[in-house]
Amino acid sequence: MSTKTVDYARWRKLISKVQLIAAFATLLAEIVINTILYVTRSQGYSPETIVSKLLRYLLLTSLINFGAIIAGRIILSRIPENSPRQRYVLVMTIEAICIDVAYSHYQFGVTLGIFVIPLSFCILYEDFKLHNITLAVSIAGLLAAAIARGLDPVYNTDIVAETIIAFTILFVFSFFARLIINVLKENRQELLRVQKEAEKAKYVDELNKKNAELAKEKERLNDLTRESILALSNAVEFNDHYTNGHLQRVANYSKLIAEKMELSRDKITEIYYAGLLHDVGKLGINNEIINKPERLNDEEYETIKQHTPMGYKILRDMSEKTDFKDLSNGAKWHHERFDGTGYPDKLKGTEIPLIARIIAVADSYDAMTSTRSYRQSMNCDQVRQELIDGKGTQFDPEIIDIMLELLDEGKITGR
Repeated sequence: MSTKTVDYARWRKLISKVQLIAAFATLLAEIVINTILYVTRSQGYSPETIVSKLLRYLLLTSLINFGAIIAGRIILSRIPENSPRQRYVLVMTIEAICIDVAYSHYQFGVTLGIFVIPLSFCILYEDFKLHNITLAVSIAGLLAAAIARGLDPVYNTDIVAETIIAFTILFVFSFFARLIINVLKENRQELLRVQKEAEKAKYVDELNKKNAELAKEKERLNDLTRESILALSNAVEFNDHYTNGHLQRVANYSKLIAEKMELSRDKITEIYYAGLLHDVGKLGINNEIINKPERLNDEEYETIKQHTPMGYKILRDMSEKTDFKDLSNGAKWHHERFDGTGYPDKLKGTEIPLIARIIAVADSYDAMTSTRSYRQSMNCDQVRQELIDGKGTQFDPEIIDIMLELLDEGKITGR
């Protein structure tokens, strides 16, 4: 059985056809039966009586039936399409036809099962309320037909037996109709439950597939990002002749600090990549300034400071579209100082993103342990003292303590 709601328009068309067939069949039956009676003069009727009965039954049965159908169609035309009220109008129209036929043909026993028809449509609609209304109307109609026929002076045959049989059939079929409706409703509810579970399972399966596709696409994008990071890092190293290996060392030191801080694996990876790209903004600085062997003058120093916002702009889109959301922050704020005197935005304390505070320590450590054209590298004691002196002013005290632990453990040894 379908788990969709009842399509009343479909049943309306079906029942309308049944109504028309019943009306025409009744008309034809009236003509045929009364013609046979007229020819054979059976049941003791005179020809004149048969003619009067023919006209009488044609009027009572066929014309009344057609009238009921027309009235039903007029009412249906005023009811919105697919409205539940359609079933009540359709079934009550059939009830009117059945009551008329029951009265007109009581002597042929046609009433014995005539009211099974409207009750059958209650089963099709799976409607207990409609069943109760139909049963009540059928009882009233059958009783009215029996009384009317019993009081008819022309028809004096005992109809008690037919009446008892008709009511018995009506009640028995009504009882089984309720059982069938109940079973159908339970089946429908079970099918709806199964369908919902199937749809839920299908949705979960589709969602899992979609998530797998997204994860695969995300991994592909991350792989592409890693390749881009390495390419950018190599470009910066190639551009700066005096800091060969600097970016790789800063990335390694930053990773060790992050691991010591017990950050998540993804965060450690991001900090490592940020270390590789923290100076990517230097690609936008004049090579003569980048590779100047002497100390920079004030104007050149102000120019070189622009590599931080430039790096942020270069990495911003990459940060927004990948899992590495802090890449651009590391490039922009790794020259900020813990006391708020750094650049470019003079951020202070924890206003500086953690990734930038970690890179600041790793970057400074590598700078101090590297030889430049205008100065020699510091020894281990000097570097250690510089780190301690910068604790709380230039550097985050917590990160300095971790850096000192790494030095003591021999995990970072300088160059």
